Amino acid sequence: MQRGIGAGTIQTVVVWKLDRLSRRQREGINLLADWCERGVRVVAVTQHIGHSLVRVLNLGGLVWESRKTYASINDALAEADQAVAAELTTY
Repeated sequence: MQRGIGAGTIQTVVVWKLDRLSRRQREGINLLADWCERGVRVVAVTQHIGHSLVRVLNLGGLVWESRKTYASINDALAEADQAVAAELTTY
Protein backbone atom coordinates (compact mmCIF):
# COMPACT_ATOMS: atom_id res chain seq x y z
CA MET A 1 0.00 0.00 0.00
CA GLN A 2 2.82 2.41 0.83
CA ARG A 3 4.26 1.88 -2.67
CA GLY A 4 0.88 2.69 -4.19
CA ILE A 5 0.58 5.84 -2.11
CA GLY A 6 4.11 6.87 -3.05
CA ALA A 7 3.41 6.23 -6.73
CA GLY A 8 0.14 8.15 -6.55
CA THR A 9 -2.01 5.17 -7.54
CA ILE A 10 -3.78 5.06 -4.16
CA GLN A 11 -5.75 8.22 -3.40
CA THR A 12 -8.01 7.05 -0.57
CA VAL A 13 -7.26 4.89 2.47
CA VAL A 14 -10.11 3.48 4.56
CA VAL A 15 -9.34 2.42 8.13
CA TRP A 16 -11.59 1.12 10.86
CA LYS A 17 -10.09 3.48 13.45
CA LEU A 18 -7.17 5.88 13.19
CA ASP A 19 -5.45 4.17 16.11
CA ARG A 20 -5.23 1.04 13.94
CA LEU A 21 -2.76 2.65 11.54
CA SER A 22 0.22 1.61 13.65
CA ARG A 23 1.10 -0.11 16.90
CA ARG A 24 2.79 3.05 18.14
CA GLN A 25 0.91 6.35 18.30
CA ARG A 26 3.82 8.46 17.04
CA GLU A 27 4.32 6.21 14.00
CA GLY A 28 0.60 6.38 13.24
CA ILE A 29 0.57 10.16 13.44
CA ASN A 30 3.65 10.42 11.21
CA LEU A 31 2.10 8.00 8.71
CA LEU A 32 -1.16 9.95 8.67
CA ALA A 33 0.71 13.25 8.23
CA ASP A 34 2.72 11.78 5.34
CA TRP A 35 -0.42 10.55 3.59
CA CYS A 36 -2.14 13.91 4.01
CA GLU A 37 0.89 15.74 2.61
CA ARG A 38 0.67 13.47 -0.44
CA GLY A 39 -2.99 14.40 -0.89
CA VAL A 40 -4.33 10.99 0.18
CA ARG A 41 -7.85 11.05 1.61
CA VAL A 42 -8.10 9.10 4.85
CA VAL A 43 -11.49 7.74 5.80
CA ALA A 44 -11.89 6.42 9.35
CA VAL A 45 -14.97 4.29 9.95
CA THR A 46 -15.85 3.58 13.57
CA GLN A 47 -18.86 1.44 14.30
CA HIS A 48 -21.18 2.53 17.08
CA ILE A 49 -24.50 1.06 18.10
CA GLY A 50 -27.14 2.27 15.66
CA HIS A 51 -24.92 4.50 13.56
CA SER A 52 -21.51 4.90 11.98
CA LEU A 53 -19.02 7.70 12.36
CA VAL A 54 -17.28 8.43 9.08
CA ARG A 55 -14.60 11.09 8.78
CA VAL A 56 -12.66 12.30 5.74
CA LEU A 57 -9.41 14.08 6.57
CA ASN A 58 -6.81 15.95 4.56
CA LEU A 59 -3.75 18.04 5.42
CA GLY A 60 -5.97 20.90 6.59
CA GLY A 61 -7.91 18.65 8.94
CA LEU A 62 -11.48 17.45 8.87
CA VAL A 63 -13.10 17.73 5.43
CA TRP A 64 -16.36 15.88 6.03
CA GLU A 65 -18.03 13.96 8.83
CA SER A 66 -21.25 11.98 9.10
CA ARG A 67 -22.97 10.15 11.93
CA LYS A 68 -25.72 8.00 10.53
CA THR A 69 -26.55 4.45 9.62
CA TYR A 70 -25.16 3.13 6.33
CA ALA A 71 -26.07 -0.15 4.70
CA SER A 72 -22.44 -0.68 3.69
CA ILE A 73 -19.06 1.01 3.65
CA ASN A 74 -19.60 1.65 -0.06
CA ASP A 75 -22.66 3.76 0.74
CA ALA A 76 -20.66 5.80 3.24
CA LEU A 77 -17.80 6.29 0.77
CA ALA A 78 -20.21 7.31 -2.00
CA GLU A 79 -21.76 9.97 0.24
CA ALA A 80 -18.31 11.16 1.33
CA ASP A 81 -17.16 11.40 -2.30
CA GLN A 82 -20.23 13.44 -3.23
CA ALA A 83 -19.76 15.78 -0.28
CA VAL A 84 -16.05 16.32 -0.98
CA ALA A 85 -16.70 16.83 -4.72
CA ALA A 86 -19.40 19.40 -3.91
CA GLU A 87 -17.01 21.16 -1.55
CA LEU A 88 -14.28 21.29 -4.19
CA THR A 89 -16.60 22.84 -6.78
CA THR A 90 -17.39 25.73 -4.43
CA TYR A 91 -13.75 26.90 -4.50
